[in-house]
Amino acid sequence: MRKIKEVLRLKLDARLSHEQIAAALDLSKGVVTKYVGLAAAAGLDWAAVQSLDDVTLERRLLASPEKPRHHVQPDFGRIHHELRRKGVTLMLLWEEYRAEYAERQTYGYSQFCENYRHFAKRLKRSMRQIHRGGEKLFIDFAGPTLALADGGRAHIYVAAMGASSYTFACATERETMADWLDSTGRALAFYGGVPAKSPAGDLAEGFLVSDCGYRRISESVQVGPQSVTKKPFVLNRSAGGRGMGIESSLRSFSARHAR
Repeated sequence: MRKIKEVLRLKLDARLSHEQIAAALDLSKGVVTKYVGLAAAAGLDWAAVQSLDDVTLERRLLASPEKPRHHVQPDFGRIHHELRRKGVTLMLLWEEYRAEYAERQTYGYSQFCENYRHFAKRLKRSMRQIHRGGEKLFIDFAGPTLALADGGRAHIYVAAMGASSYTFACATERETMADWLDSTGRALAFYGGVPAKSPAGDLAEGFLVSDCGYRRISESVQVGPQSVTKKPFVLNRSAGGRGMGIESSLRSFSARHAR
């Protein structure tokens, strides 16, 4: 870096030729030409070079020039949110983007999708999942139990819609198959329908394997047993996070009324 600054001093201040500078600093003529060209491209004269420290000078000389953006940039934050809606696809959003900026230069579909994927990768992991309205209901028991006035413990069952986080919760005496199935039936009745999928937590794995379990859920909401997903899933943060919030609220309520 010191030699770069010295090359520029000898060229811009001392006005030496490239050959003289190369000989004085034991550099090739090509290297001298490169440094002088970079300074010219960056619009630097000797007064400007003198005012810069070595790190800043290197950044000014070696940083790649930013290419001007001629395309209209889509609002990928809005697009990411819109993809949660049922029936909304990247193709549909791309067509709306092209129509909105019909008089200006826009991205083709493949580049539009590629740019969106780059945007999505920069989001936090918890934001990367896209849940469409009515598609998934996450269900499970919330974990820690709550103390009751009679000395017993209450188990908190939680259901949460994937897209809206609309939440149902109820307390049960235990976490048996009957408790889980009854609570699931109550949740589906609360929502007034059955989602396309219902990922369940680890506890539900043993409950969902039997046809009896499917019949009990379907009977409680009067729908076909095929409406409930048969493959168990790990508890999603939608249900787990809501469960923690519900427990916290209940504990605060109990503490206030115990005084």
